[in-house]
Amino acid sequence: MKSKKNAAEAILVVVLATVFIIGVISAKIIDTVNIPDVVSESLADALDELENAGIDDEDVTVKASNFDYDTAMELVGNNSSSYSNSIDDTNFDIFDSQWGREAKIVEENPKPGRYDKNKYINVTITVRLSKRGLRQYNKAVAAMRDQDAAREKQYQQEMADQQALETRFNSLKGKIEAGQCVSVSGCMPDVEALGAQVEYASDSDVTSSVALSPDEWRFKDDTSSDSINFNIPLVTLSVEQIPYPELHPDASESSSDRESSPNPGSSESYSDTGSSGGGSNRWQYYKNCKQVWNALGHGITSSDPGYSRDLDADGDGRACEVKPNY
Repeated sequence: MKSKKNAAEAILVVVLATVFIIGVISAKIIDTVNIPDVVSESLADALDELENAGIDDEDVTVKASNFDYDTAMELVGNNSSSYSNSIDDTNFDIFDSQWGREAKIVEENPKPGRYDKNKYINVTITVRLSKRGLRQYNKAVAAMRDQDAAREKQYQQEMADQQALETRFNSLKGKIEAGQCVSVSGCMPDVEALGAQVEYASDSDVTSSVALSPDEWRFKDDTSSDSINFNIPLVTLSVEQIPYPELHPDASESSSDRESSPNPGSSESYSDTGSSGGGSNRWQYYKNCKQVWNALGHGITSSDPGYSRDLDADGDGRACEVKPNY
């Protein structure tokens, strides 16, 4: 009876020991990770297999054996300012779509096997391009370098053009500030030499008027507000219209007549119609085209006394061409 009891106790001990050993082994298996053998596989397949084995993407580093990894990333469209071999920072799907058939894993570190999961594991896989893939890569690199050189050349040319434009612009401003431009037409060669679109006083109407009659406009002495836009390029110049008496000093009235005449800066126009004092050349201002036709019987031009731009709607130098209906 006693022997049966001892035998039962022995069996129980064996069972408990077996369960304990199995538990320990199972716990060790659970706390380990199995790194698969990915040598000779494509990059995409290797990454998929490592992920299925429980190795996170950020724990995988890719190296290149016979080509430059960062350049390859640049070739396939990764234009980030900094490159890294971390999967989080690069697009391996794009890489594989272009180089996958020609890129194989040639080395793996650490070697395939089971490792403790509680210890940090970083798997490094080395990729090598085939001869054909390497030829394609080198050809693509050469093309990219040519494009970079062309872009740099274009950039340098743009910088040179901007510098030349600024030099010509500053030269014109110097002449304006020195009073060397009596009228816009007097410095028109300098304006045309800018080689840029010119805008006067940021007003399209003023710009068209100056273009039609540059001898009737002058640059303002204060050019501090003038500007230049290199991107268009566009130059903005401040101008003002020259008063008629300044344009035609030989046709100006006497000082006594000027005192009895309306303000020359008004919107009225004047003519050489004689006064009641016996046909003197005292100026009379025309308020409208009706007065012009009443006095002259026809329209007037910019060379005629009494012409005013206020009467010249289209700015062609001819005012009141059509007889008013009255």
